[in-house]
Amino acid sequence: MIWFAWRQQRATLLAAIGVILVGLGYLLYYRFAMMGEVTSTDLWSRSLPDTVASTDGPEFRSVADSVWVHFWGQAQTARTGMVVGAMVIGVCVGASMFAREWEQQTYLVALSQSVSRARWFVTKFAVAAAVVLGGVVLWELAYAWWARSAGNWMLDQYLFRPFYFESQGLALPAYALFALALGASGGLLIRRTVPAIVVAAAVVAGVFAGVSLYLRWHYLPPVMVTVPWHGPRSMDGEAHLMDVGYLSNTGQLIHMGLGKGELWNPCVSVENVASVAASDSYYGCMTQRGLVGFGEMVQPASRFWTFQVMEFGLFLVLSAAVLGVGMWWLRKRLR
Repeated sequence: MIWFAWRQQRATLLAAIGVILVGLGYLLYYRFAMMGEVTSTDLWSRSLPDTVASTDGPEFRSVADSVWVHFWGQAQTARTGMVVGAMVIGVCVGASMFAREWEQQTYLVALSQSVSRARWFVTKFAVAAAVVLGGVVLWELAYAWWARSAGNWMLDQYLFRPFYFESQGLALPAYALFALALGASGGLLIRRTVPAIVVAAAVVAGVFAGVSLYLRWHYLPPVMVTVPWHGPRSMDGEAHLMDVGYLSNTGQLIHMGLGKGELWNPCVSVENVASVAASDSYYGCMTQRGLVGFGEMVQPASRFWTFQVMEFGLFLVLSAAVLGVGMWWLRKRLR
């Protein structure tokens, strides 16, 4: 049955493998290009002596920054291509999985066999999923290998931003699985490949936008970080900043800006904000008004893997629900 499922969709899967190999070649090419620049700048000799590859030294970070900036555009293209490519491949492979059977009337042969409809559905999907998810994981491994050419710290930048978050960890395979499931079930319901691709792609894009731009930041309640008037930030620099303002002695976050009435205007005149804002008298006045410092609402970087697991679980449930609809449609509605 596995061989039969492969032969039924081999053209589509071979095309997907071709796209995966092109993406893999892109990642590996720039990995070796960056490695060549790392070698030419003698980057690792600039690390601190207490560890083999410490990335804490200012000289190391300066040179590493100069190396990474040369490849910033290519890396951004890689991240975007990985995320968009995973979803597009999933949608296209999934939509053609069953819709093409109805377009070519070959489903009659499959459904006339002794194999149950459920087994036919599951086997075809499993074969396609093995190819798509295997390729996506290879992309992630190649990207991580590339980024580590100039130190692990590069993978820790902008952890929660769209395309950064999805290009490492569990999120990318989850998106690919959801796109594949949506395409497969959509193909069963619509029974036309191109319309199924269009509908599934629109839904996947909408879900991606909703999750990456809004829902992700609410998996867990944000943490309030207090920043003293003259003190440094205590939160790590890779935390996702959700909101910032003045923090009152009651724990209330008050947004910055003019027009705050009794909190701002009595302490500094509009014409003199720039010169007075950093003075002790200004901060003293703000303290008398019940403000204790600056407040930042953040999702700390330590939650990265927690969010990865939660997002993976979310899309696993969504994929199972979509596949359940497709299975039900195949068994009960198609006679």
